[in-house]
Amino acid sequence: PIYLNDLWPSDEEIDAVVGTHVKPEQFKQVYIQMFKLNDQEQNPNPLYDWRPMSTYIRRPPYWEGALAGERTLSGMRPLAILGDNITTDHLSPSNAILASSAAGEYLAKMGVPEEDFNSYATHR
Repeated sequence: PIYLNDLWPSDEEIDAVVGTHVKPEQFKQVYIQMFKLNDQEQNPNPLYDWRPMSTYIRRPPYWEGALAGERTLSGMRPLAILGDNITTDHLSPSNAILASSAAGEYLAKMGVPEEDFNSYATHR
């Protein structure tokens, strides 16, 4: 039989390969460009750039029109009273989105290819 420790390189062998083939310049090429972004003058917009065709995050409709004004909260009741250790993972579906489901039909109507439907958890 052959065991992993028969094949696995020693720390010294790994250090020798890294010392020969991994150079600081390789990282500088990436990180210098990344940190240059901080040096550029930017005019950040404090508002999120909503993408109307996104199937992951969209501007909630209640922020527009007649519902956009200030609201008072009264007469509210809990939907559920749960014990400890309950998370959104327990409450939200997370399985794959099937093409025959309402969510799948919606995504297809939005032009999303079926292989990109993903799961319910990614769309919550």
